[in-house]
Amino acid sequence: MLFKNANIFVDGRFQHGAFRVENGRFTEVLNTVPAEEVNFGKMLHGGDYNPEQWLHSPEILEKDIEYFKKAKINEVSLGIFSWAVLEPVEGEFHFEWMEKIIDRLYENGISTILATPTGARPRWMAQKYPEVLRVDASRHRNLYGERHNHCYTSARRALV
Repeated sequence: MLFKNANIFVDGRFQHGAFRVENGRFTEVLNTVPAEEVNFGKMLHGGDYNPEQWLHSPEILEKDIEYFKKAKINEVSLGIFSWAVLEPVEGEFHFEWMEKIIDRLYENGISTILATPTGARPRWMAQKYPEVLRVDASRHRNLYGERHNHCYTSARRALV
């Protein structure tokens, strides 16, 4: 899958360009420009955008773009809570929906910053690897379903 017209942090630097993703990992960074050379000619104005919850209703994306343009939004961050949609089953990746949204935003003058989707892990991960769930001070493991519910001491956490 090739993502075009995206912004991402690669090797500790913000870059703009095209990125190839295979098996859920960035495999190639193409035609990028380091951040210090990127001149948007304007202040970036936007924020987190979570369209994956509306994939069944494409008209909502179009309405969002209309609202973004009225508000003069020129940048959004994508992917923050989308892990369950990007990888619904372990090892099965779906990036097509994100590519379409990035392209549609770009066509309307809205840049995209790709985020890591670790804000909300998928259910399959908590079920298969319960050690990734946060443990509180009384040693009780949190249940699946909360955002940012990961155990910082889990060895599995380092692998994802």
